[in-house]
Amino acid sequence: MKCLRWRSNRHRFYMFLACASLFLLCKHYSSPNEKADEENEYLIPVDEHEKEKKIECEPPGAVESKCTVDNGKAMRCWKDEEEVYFPTSYLKKRFDMTGKFGKDGSTFELYTSYAKMRTPESIYEPLGPFGHFATYSVETRDRVRYVPMSTQWDPTPYYYPIQIAQYGLQHYNSNSNKTEDKREVLVGVKSNEWKGAAGMHETTERLFFNDEEKGKVVNISAGYALANAGAYVYLDKSPDLHVVSFDWKPYDGNASFTVLAKMKQDDLLVLINYVFSEGNGKCVWQEEERSYDDDTIVQKPKKDGQVSYSYSYTGSSQYGEWSKVTRDILVDVSRALSSGDNRKKDDNVILHPGDIRLVSLGFRGQLTVKQQINQRVEQHSHAFRSAADWMIQNQDKKGGWAVPVERSIADRKLVLEPGWHSAMAQGHGISVLTRAYKYFNDTKYLLSAMQALELFKTNSSEGGVRAEFFGNVWYEEYPTTPVSNLKMCRRYGWFDEIRTFLPTLWLILAPLILSPLLFFGQEGKCTFVILTMSCYWVAEVVPLAVTSFIPMIALPFLGIVSIKQVAPKYFADTNIVFFNSLMLSLAVEECQLHKRIALKLLTYVGTRPHWLMAGFMIITSFISLWISDTACCALMAPIAYALLEEIMIPKMKKAKNDELVEDKAFDDETEENMQMYDATCGSCFFDWWNWNYKLNWTQSDFQR
Repeated sequence: MKCLRWRSNRHRFYMFLACASLFLLCKHYSSPNEKADEENEYLIPVDEHEKEKKIECEPPGAVESKCTVDNGKAMRCWKDEEEVYFPTSYLKKRFDMTGKFGKDGSTFELYTSYAKMRTPESIYEPLGPFGHFATYSVETRDRVRYVPMSTQWDPTPYYYPIQIAQYGLQHYNSNSNKTEDKREVLVGVKSNEWKGAAGMHETTERLFFNDEEKGKVVNISAGYALANAGAYVYLDKSPDLHVVSFDWKPYDGNASFTVLAKMKQDDLLVLINYVFSEGNGKCVWQEEERSYDDDTIVQKPKKDGQVSYSYSYTGSSQYGEWSKVTRDILVDVSRALSSGDNRKKDDNVILHPGDIRLVSLGFRGQLTVKQQINQRVEQHSHAFRSAADWMIQNQDKKGGWAVPVERSIADRKLVLEPGWHSAMAQGHGISVLTRAYKYFNDTKYLLSAMQALELFKTNSSEGGVRAEFFGNVWYEEYPTTPVSNLKMCRRYGWFDEIRTFLPTLWLILAPLILSPLLFFGQEGKCTFVILTMSCYWVAEVVPLAVTSFIPMIALPFLGIVSIKQVAPKYFADTNIVFFNSLMLSLAVEECQLHKRIALKLLTYVGTRPHWLMAGFMIITSFISLWISDTACCALMAPIAYALLEEIMIPKMKKAKNDELVEDKAFDDETEENMQMYDATCGSCFFDWWNWNYKLNWTQSDFQR
């Protein structure tokens, strides 16, 4: 018996010796080089001119070339020896991508999507924080030039309700998630803090007296020209106090005020003028000056390290009435620098606290100012209230907030005429108003929110936001007729339904289509069975194991062969070998033997590739001495998988942690994060109704 076993395993033993010999030869010739590399790792002298040599050997950089895109449209591009490079501006527009330079200014980050999946930090409450809006920064979006004005779909700024609501929710969340910084400084309280223009032709009158409503005030009468310094007061130099607030009463449209700020980086002085002016359709513009012949108008250049911009200011009250002004100068300076006519369209300047410091606040024209200028760190409460008040003041008779510009979709196949309403705007608006009612305890916000619900009952074809999708109520941001998202969802919906029923259809249709073969004798019947099995096998309409048993049923049923002839074929030696091999492999996995073998192998040979290959070959050769090659392959498959799992999982975890760190750093920046409709027209709408139902209040109760 021993002799017979030796003869049967002799060729396997010879194969094992051959593999071992090849491994030793490979190890012999590769080890000296590796050892030399290890020894010379710290002994090779550093060549000081190594970088220069590398530069000489590197291929030349990309050179500018001419390219054509989209049916012959000429465009600049760059090419090197291997690649062709297109401008990022083209890629952004063509493939809907975004990108920006990193904080270091040397690395450009390209994103195919700015959407992010965020895990809710707590259970959503209709009156609590709204999603992750605390990470928003509406003021710094490139299409926002002046909150609440937008240039998203029209170069002329217009009021965009969604943007205004998101602005309010952003500041509400910021105020809710942390304690608002209450630091503030009062300036201008003393009369001697108010200065006047020093020029010969720049007379400024300042009259100090006590007002019954506001207390100490100063009445100012100065020239309205922006070149006139007017009456001004020096502000606190702390870089954190960039929010300025004051009460004033302008008597006509010539009144204005100016904030002078100084950039920390280059000591550039930035004049921000707030004037009652239409601005030729602009929200913010760089100041212009006329030439001596008064025929041409040119922008004022940076003169003596100073640049001047003007904002079109719209007061919240009529002339001759008191109103409160609160401006975040940090945002206004960044918007002004981003909106200069000499800048490119995609330039978007974002300033951070500490980048500027305020110098002075000046007034011109006929006006009265309270002698109390507040400088603060934040303005969350004021910004939130301003957004809520705008919602009330601009709500139309239908209860909505109309968008005053045209919106076209899909190459103008779907067009929304000016005055359309958005379900997202309605949802955001209700979210702002309900939270304003909670925060300020004023019923006017709640009444406005209840009125906004009416558009959810009105069809989009009638100026509302309601639509239907497969018999269900459907709300969307752009309520076109027909529904834009509905057309897309119908395509995907029908496709999904067809794909769901396709296996069932294929299960029935395949035999029916092939049934004519049954009338061509035994050969036709056999062909029918083979083709039916092929269709089932390719489409996987039923499990493959079930398909494999079709001949056992179909062949005897069609009278091709008897069951006694078919059944033994399923128990052939080859099939049993495969079956037993797979059973053995499953048994090894069930008892975790494959992991123990893999760990033992790593203990002996380590993680170097050539040693791993050697250990794997030794185990395979040893096991194949005692069982069949098929069973050996089936057994080694889970061992190889476990071996790779033990090696790769730590590396994958490290890579995942690095990715999470990068994602955390990315989230810390103020990025625009698009929210799902659940947070706008879904949970906001129905949670508000649940909250209102708990209070059991109605509009008639408030009217009474």
